[in-house]
Amino acid sequence: MKKCFITNLTAVILATLIALSVCTVAFADTADEDDYYNGAYYYRPASGEYTDTGDCVDRYTFSDAYFKSSSKVYNPSLATASMALAVTSVSSGRSGYAGISRNITALLEDVGFSDIEVNEDYRKKATKDSIGVACAHKRITQDGRDYTLLVIAPRSAGYGAEWGNNFVLGKSGDAKGFDESADKALAYARQYAAAHAVTGDLKVWAVGYSRGAAVVNLIGKKLIDDANAYLGDAVTLRPEDLYAYTFGTPSPADINNHPRDAKYAGIFNSFSDTEIAAAMAPAAMGFERYGTDLLLPSDDRYDRMLENLRIINEDLYTAYTTESNSKFFHPKKLLIDGGSASLADDDSSYIAPDAAGYLKDLCAYLTQVCGGRENYAAVYEQPLSDLLAYTMSLSGSGLNAFLEAFQNDENTLNLLAAMYAYFMRLKQQTKTAPTGAQAVQKARELAAIAASADLAPTGVDASDLIKLAATLFTYMLKSPAQLMTIASDYLGGILQKAMTASGATQEELAKINTPANQKALVHFASHMILGNIRQSDKVEAYNFDNEQIKNAATLIGNYQNLFIDHYNEIIVSWLKVDDPHYADVEPMTPAQLAGYRRLTLRSDAPVSGTVTDGKGTVAGVIRNGILTDTTDKWLGFTPTDDGGFFRLPSDESYTVTLTVPDRTTLSVNVSEYRVSDASRFSFIDDTISTKRNSIVTITLPALKNAASLPSADTAYKLSVKADGVEGILGDADTDGEVRILDATAVQRHIADLDKLSELGALLSDVDRDNDVTVIDATYIQRHLAQLPAAEGIGKAY
Repeated sequence: MKKCFITNLTAVILATLIALSVCTVAFADTADEDDYYNGAYYYRPASGEYTDTGDCVDRYTFSDAYFKSSSKVYNPSLATASMALAVTSVSSGRSGYAGISRNITALLEDVGFSDIEVNEDYRKKATKDSIGVACAHKRITQDGRDYTLLVIAPRSAGYGAEWGNNFVLGKSGDAKGFDESADKALAYARQYAAAHAVTGDLKVWAVGYSRGAAVVNLIGKKLIDDANAYLGDAVTLRPEDLYAYTFGTPSPADINNHPRDAKYAGIFNSFSDTEIAAAMAPAAMGFERYGTDLLLPSDDRYDRMLENLRIINEDLYTAYTTESNSKFFHPKKLLIDGGSASLADDDSSYIAPDAAGYLKDLCAYLTQVCGGRENYAAVYEQPLSDLLAYTMSLSGSGLNAFLEAFQNDENTLNLLAAMYAYFMRLKQQTKTAPTGAQAVQKARELAAIAASADLAPTGVDASDLIKLAATLFTYMLKSPAQLMTIASDYLGGILQKAMTASGATQEELAKINTPANQKALVHFASHMILGNIRQSDKVEAYNFDNEQIKNAATLIGNYQNLFIDHYNEIIVSWLKVDDPHYADVEPMTPAQLAGYRRLTLRSDAPVSGTVTDGKGTVAGVIRNGILTDTTDKWLGFTPTDDGGFFRLPSDESYTVTLTVPDRTTLSVNVSEYRVSDASRFSFIDDTISTKRNSIVTITLPALKNAASLPSADTAYKLSVKADGVEGILGDADTDGEVRILDATAVQRHIADLDKLSELGALLSDVDRDNDVTVIDATYIQRHLAQLPAAEGIGKAY
């Protein structure tokens, strides 16, 4: 009993601490967008071991056109892309602090943003008051108007001690911890904008999940109220150009600040009412969300959501369909039968039979326990937030040491008995001691458990329970004040051992493990675990059977069911149901998971052409250097501030044919992009200066092993034909390479010893003055000696 029950009980206490008007919305039609493209991104999963290979991969779709319509019109495709960006902000588990922002950096770069930076808090071990933030920008043009699109993305999970900040509510106003974090994030965004000379018309894309969602909710509110106060006078941001999308969103807004005002309607908050994180901070304390709340879709598309989930995280899919799911929520009771203790479904419970109803009642009850917001801020805020900040800052081994010391301490059962007696005595309306019969009944129950053969696998010694029975009998005869002292002393000793075992400093011990904090934690935890959440905190005497611990049994029996809908994979699987880009549910191929080829073109005049696949079918049209009319959305074009790059799948052959105007300088780069670490491997990096109208052909064969990048022996090729001429500048003897023999051939041609062919003469005119002279021979020699020479020698004509 001790191992399993105490372990689950401890988990519930910590998990519950961690957790602490749906509107009609206009939807943007995104089905006819032609310039979106698909890509892959890595993210840290919501559950599982985070090792160097522990990040998961999923597909995203993106288009600059997402930012064309007013931000007050909900765009389901932008929502899915925003959730993808939000979860990449979660600290990556693959490279320690050196690579903690690798996933968000990779995704932002892959969709064309530049100057991607994170603040100092992102790069170091988190504290209770830190807030990691990423910023980036790109230039976009919408309806003939130029904008800078600025990204503001707070780190949304994997932030250790920042958990504690979630429980700093303050006595009034918006939730203090989230509000101060929003101010810090905006201060960094202002600093970033100044450093990168971001001025003029601005669009802002702010995204957040979980804690990051609450921060972005307030960022949106502040920018709508007065953008220049936060970002400076050098920029202009209209409310309809603020795109704020949040997911699994807690409630950070003081209801007295009118969070449902129409001006905030463009802040979109997607969440489920069956997950505990989104149920906090309690509405009973006066908290709401700014903007528009969107409950994730309902059961009529449940099967599609499950298929999305199965594709992106099969392990979580299995757990969700067999073990943990808000649909599996059921009120529980503690059943003592034949000396064995277990949790059983309670069909006659006073507790709401569904997760959403239970969470509403639980939040209202916890507000009663804390005595309202002001009393919470005065009494409970500091001990809860500091203890949570400490425990969540621990590494895996440190956290295990803390929990093991807490669970295995010899006084843990005594602490629970003292808390039980404290709660029961406090709730007695008469404040008199229980009858002897009531106390004896409790002792008998423990003795019956001690006599059971079922104790063997639990590791609980029968003699310990017999002693506990006697202890409980004694405790039930004491006053609530005496029991508070006893329980506080036990908790202090256990915390001392647990924190010491996990490596706490003396400063941390002195701050957290104080008598005042111990009393606050005992009172809060005893009520949270034992309280009848449908009864008033001040009226109705409690009986001494097992009715009063139905809330504890329900929490212990359902704690995964109450958290799992907050997992990022569940949320994104629901979002895809509304996104037309995910109408066809199918897994990515190994090649798509691995990466793609990038073709980057830079020219001083517009170029046009086609992309043809291995079957000779035109797969895309290039107009003014931009790829359009693609037949496959894995084939696309990413606009960037300096032009953009083509995205060419690695498991298909492509031929890119370009018409390049006269006297144009064209730079061509072909590289392979590997998604797992955002690495690029360059295979062609060439510059062509055309004398005549030229046809440039870039050949990209299918990779032999498209699931592994970089390739070892792929024969990429760049060729140029000018007026029907194809060759290499400086290759006088037309043998395919430039050597000293070519300089000699030019000299012999000038001396009328051996005349060059017509093609050889064209390729020998390296200074492009329409004549083959000794200067051309000299330039070839200087090129071979790696000295300054005419541009383009050795490259395609």
